Amino acid sequence: MAPPAAAARSADLRRSADLQRSADLPRSADLQRSADLQRPAVGGAPGGGSSAVGGSPGAGGGSVGGGPGTGGTGAGGSSGGWTPQSNLDSNGVLIVPAPADGYQIATTTFDLAPGQEQFKCFRVAVPNDAEFPVGEWDGQMSAGSHHFILYRAANDSQATAAGVLTSGACTQGFGGTTWLYTQGTPRSHLLFPDAVAMPLAAHEKIDFDMHYINTGGSTIHARILLNVNKVKAAQYQKADSQVSFNFNISIPPNGMQKVGGDCTPVAGANYFVMQTHTHKRGILAVVNRKLASGALGEELVKTTNWDSPNATIWQKPPFLTFQPNEKFHYSCTFQNDRATTVSVGISAEANEMCMAEAYFFPAATPGACTSDVE
Repeated sequence: MAPPAAAARSADLRRSADLQRSADLPRSADLQRSADLQRPAVGGAPGGGSSAVGGSPGAGGGSVGGGPGTGGTGAGGSSGGWTPQSNLDSNGVLIVPAPADGYQIATTTFDLAPGQEQFKCFRVAVPNDAEFPVGEWDGQMSAGSHHFILYRAANDSQATAAGVLTSGACTQGFGGTTWLYTQGTPRSHLLFPDAVAMPLAAHEKIDFDMHYINTGGSTIHARILLNVNKVKAAQYQKADSQVSFNFNISIPPNGMQKVGGDCTPVAGANYFVMQTHTHKRGILAVVNRKLASGALGEELVKTTNWDSPNATIWQKPPFLTFQPNEKFHYSCTFQNDRATTVSVGISAEANEMCMAEAYFFPAATPGACTSDVE
């Protein structure tokens, strides 16, 4: 916070797409308290605390990868009842779900010295013994996080039930079809429409791709809590994600550049989230409908503050749909404040990215948006 992998080209890049930042999360001693309430721990390590398995799903819509004041709703959307203060205990810690409703995963805590920028990967196998239909992701991140992205990781030989934290990013290129969820502010969630879910297989391996930057003057104790909440409906349609990535960023010294591209929507799909992502030199990011004639149509989402990106949400019918031969067009405008060229890459300080991120149902293989660029 996604799909398909542009394998060869993405190998140069990174390790996945980079999204926004964060504020404050209590230390592991506080987090341990809620973890002890439930059953087996998922994640954690000596000194890092643990997470419990087993709160109730947060209600309503809201921003995805956003925070207070970000996000929005489209036609048929609903703001619901979720706020960044939802599902927190009296100490501001994300409450562990009741076992019937879901479970919580906590990543191992790591320290970040002032001025440090780090990439970490938390590799874990989920605790569910049977397929688990996720109806909501609800996360809390500690201070200093630029973002995390959650990936399916079937081939990750290091992932365990207890979880393993490794240095460096999780992927070696654009994340591909494995993208599940992304978050770029201290508190955010993604609630799927009624009777829509992203299923996790029994003991499926997943990776938390974490990017932290400490711009303050004291050490950060970094950690993520993620509630994995079950869909309420007995019967559901499967959801998937579709994410673009633009490789053509090369902003001249003290100059400007605009890049963009087209994504081909999945035929017959109902889109319910559309959002953008850039780094600090992104001054404008927009996603538009592109008509079959080639002309740009309605504006679907617009962001002018890279650190608090907007998301448009269609929580209820009518969802966002596309006619035959229509596409969605994403574009990003950058202003370089450096005396050197800024290129595409993973560092929020030194590099840039231009992405559109969307969720839709019913699930299909959407194809990456990495070659159709301008």
